[in-house]
Amino acid sequence: MPSLMNRFFTPVLPLVCVALTVAQGCATPSSAPVAPAPIKLAGSALRPGSWIAVIGRGGAADYWRLIHQGVVEGGKEAGVKVLWLRLADEGEAQAITDCLGKHVSGIVLAPSNEREAGPPVMRAEAAGVPVVLIDAGFKDIPVAATVETDNYRAGCLSGQRTMELLNGKGSALVIGLHNATENLNERQRGFVDTLKGSGIKILSGELPPGSASPNGVTASERLISQFDLVHHPDIAVVTMSASTSEAMLAALEATSLGGKVKFVGFDATGPLIKGLNECKVDTLVAQNPRLIGYLGVKSMVTKLEGEYVDPDIKTDTMLVDRSNVKSQEVRALIAPPVNASLP
Repeated sequence: MPSLMNRFFTPVLPLVCVALTVAQGCATPSSAPVAPAPIKLAGSALRPGSWIAVIGRGGAADYWRLIHQGVVEGGKEAGVKVLWLRLADEGEAQAITDCLGKHVSGIVLAPSNEREAGPPVMRAEAAGVPVVLIDAGFKDIPVAATVETDNYRAGCLSGQRTMELLNGKGSALVIGLHNATENLNERQRGFVDTLKGSGIKILSGELPPGSASPNGVTASERLISQFDLVHHPDIAVVTMSASTSEAMLAALEATSLGGKVKFVGFDATGPLIKGLNECKVDTLVAQNPRLIGYLGVKSMVTKLEGEYVDPDIKTDTMLVDRSNVKSQEVRALIAPPVNASLP
């Protein structure tokens, strides 16, 4: 696959060779972290006056700050004006309607779900305004392109690391969400497929929506009690989203199990990185939000120029652990610049 040529993405292939000092008392993973495969999409400047609206979500979380960073860089590189819009109470339908009224050239959207976002997206496409989806896709509604994490492969990576941590025996408690999104379902499918025939038993538990809230932590504590993790250290805990990972980490800390239970989390938020450095998280499966934002804009530019765009663009994930978390390459992927904020 050709290399990505933009100035803020530090080459990541050297990650395979990185080996930093491990914190006192923490075990070193038995295999090297997996680096994400770079992707390239090229696009030259559009006609003067062209502009692209990017409708994001997630407030000021690091994940969305990194997506915003990629969006800005993609717009600068392509020579096109990009306006970042955060959803407020009006929702996606009103935001897209407002964009159409302002004669936007294209819309890059992080959709909440297909049922709510689908109808306004179809109206935009019917009006001749192409839509590129980022972070999540649709099953049944065609758009110009979708740029999202390869969630199935993310689940496979999580499964591979879990097998290593358990040495091929014991059980894995996979924490899902009630009414989970397709993204989470794909991650769980990759995890289950990877563990087939391994001899590891898969257990399952669910957390309620909004699991990063105190209710999510309480629900995580109930799962800890239900599966009696205090007396079963051979059970590894595996989460598939940032919110479930943070809730489970807080619950493990509250029950004095932090660092005593093997834990594979998802995403690389501040609390999770802190837990990793404190030996309370063994490994994180990290997405590449900067690349998602960047490719969302670049694929839109390419579409507006009348060139072919891959309709299904997948970005890779990587394993982050204590052997590489402090490396420059990893920090460039998971940490927004100091004082970075969304407009």
